[in-house]
Amino acid sequence: MASEAIAKALGDALSSLKELPRDALVRSNLGTLSGKDSVEPLYDQLVARGETTLALSDSLADQWISHVTKHIVGVQPHLQKLKEVPDPEYAPQSAAVITQLQSALDGIRIHWSHIVTAAVEEAGLLDPAALRTRQESAVAAIEAQGAEAQQRLQAQLEAVKQQIEEQATALVTQAKSTAESIEGRARETAAGTSLSTAQQQFDQAQTHLRWQTGIWAVLAVAGWAGFFATALYLLDSTLPAEWTWHVVYYASIRLAILGAIGTLAGLSSNVLRAHLHMLQVNAHRRRLVCHSRV
Repeated sequence: MASEAIAKALGDALSSLKELPRDALVRSNLGTLSGKDSVEPLYDQLVARGETTLALSDSLADQWISHVTKHIVGVQPHLQKLKEVPDPEYAPQSAAVITQLQSALDGIRIHWSHIVTAAVEEAGLLDPAALRTRQESAVAAIEAQGAEAQQRLQAQLEAVKQQIEEQATALVTQAKSTAESIEGRARETAAGTSLSTAQQQFDQAQTHLRWQTGIWAVLAVAGWAGFFATALYLLDSTLPAEWTWHVVYYASIRLAILGAIGTLAGLSSNVLRAHLHMLQVNAHRRRLVCHSRV
């Protein structure tokens, strides 16, 4: 703990430093030649160092406070001289003052670690209970972020699944509608045209349906192959050993990937099933037409 006389000396030096007229030291009216970007920042740093040291005087030894006081007192004559010079001589004189301010700050910085240590101890940053509390708060914040990220991923996955299911339903409905339309047109054709024309139309539909069935079969096989390949790959990859929010995050991403691939594979399978149904129905009608012609 510093003595009252040492602390008072620093307070007096700091007061004298702060009483210097800032406008006379900076000369903002000189534009680019002013000390706005050179003298003023160094002056403010010196004042801040002095105020910090004075605020921690109860936790500092006399020698560290005296060290700061010495540098603050040492630079004041140069600042006094700078405030009195006329504007034409300000630029060359300010260069010397800048050097003195930097030297003072460098001198204070040599023993600044002692002041930082006092600030850390006074703030209670090394208190085991405080450290434990901050650690628990950090863990809770990480867990909350992980839970929030998982919820966002789950919501996105549900939205994607719902969208894909709606599209699959629309495709199946469209396929059924197409089949019903083909059936209706076939009946109209059979009633109003010859069986030969009807058979030709069924042949064209059969060719188209075979191509469509083959395409969706390839897509379904590729989709399920991709699903199981991805699942096997993810089984081989190793998650972090410790249970952190990273585990939840990576697991959610993997579930999202598997869900998306599985949904696409399921969509392909549903559409393939619809085309197989239409293919068999069309083939049956072709046979009926052929038997009718015979």
